Amino acid sequence: MSYSTGDDVIARMYDGDYDSYRVAGDVEFYVGEAKRRGVPVVEFACGTGRVLVPTLAASIDITGVDVSGDMVERCRQNIAAAGLMGTIHHGDMRTVELGRTFGLATLPFRPFQHMLSIEDQLAALRNIRRHLMPGGTLIFDVFQPLFRRIALDGAAEELDLERTDENGAVVRRFSKAVSHRWRQVIDVTLRWEIESADGTIERCSASFEMRWFVEPEIRHLLARSGFEVETVYGSFDRAPTDNAPSDNPVGPDSKELVFVATAVS
Repeated sequence: MSYSTGDDVIARMYDGDYDSYRVAGDVEFYVGEAKRRGVPVVEFACGTGRVLVPTLAASIDITGVDVSGDMVERCRQNIAAAGLMGTIHHGDMRTVELGRTFGLATLPFRPFQHMLSIEDQLAALRNIRRHLMPGGTLIFDVFQPLFRRIALDGAAEELDLERTDENGAVVRRFSKAVSHRWRQVIDVTLRWEIESADGTIERCSASFEMRWFVEPEIRHLLARSGFEVETVYGSFDRAPTDNAPSDNPVGPDSKELVFVATAVS
C-alpha cells in the first residue's frame, strides 16, 4: 500500500476522473466559442489540457497557463500524445505576464473559484483584462451554489465516482465538502482508493478550498475590473433552465453560471 497527497495527485487523477464525471457540454462549449470568434485564445488554469487539447486540435491559436507545475507537465504530455504543438506557461493568473494580448480569455471548469479573497479575485480579473485586446472577450464558469447543502454544518464523506483505469485497476473516489458560510468557502477533500487486480490498494488524497458566488457578485467584480457583461448562461447548451425568468436564462434550477464579458476601456 502507498499513500500520497497534493497537487501531483490531482494532476494524476484528473483526466481519468473527468472522462467519467465531467460537466456535460463544457468542452464543446469552449471549443465552439473559440472557433466562432476566430481569435487568439489564452486559457487560464488550463490544467491537463482537457479543454485546451481539443481546442488545439481544432486548429485554434491557444496559449495555456496554470499555476501547478504538475498540471503543466501533464498538459504538455497530453499535447504531445495528441501529435500537436502548443505553448503552455507555468504561472499564476493574478500575476503572470505573457507578453502578448488575445481576443478571447477562458477559465473553464471553475478555476476562478479558487480565488478566495476579493483582492485575489480583482487581481486575477484585472490581469486577465490586461491580456485582452480592446473589445476582447472573457468567458468563464462557476457553479451556482446549492444553498440547502451549504446550510449544513458538515457533510459526510461519500463515494461519488467509480471507474476502471488504463491498467485495469478499480478507482474509487470519495468526496467530502464542508461549508464555511461566513467566508463563502467550501473545503473539499477528495480521497482515492486504487485497487489493482491482485488486490493491492493504493490510497491518495487532496484537499482544496473553493469560493462560491452569486450572479450579482460576479457582475460587480467584472464591472470593477474593466468588463461589461454580455450575457450569463445557466448551462453550457445556452438554453434557459427550468423556472428561469423570461428575460434571463439563469434561474433557481441552473447548475452553472457561465459569464460572457467584454473588455471595455
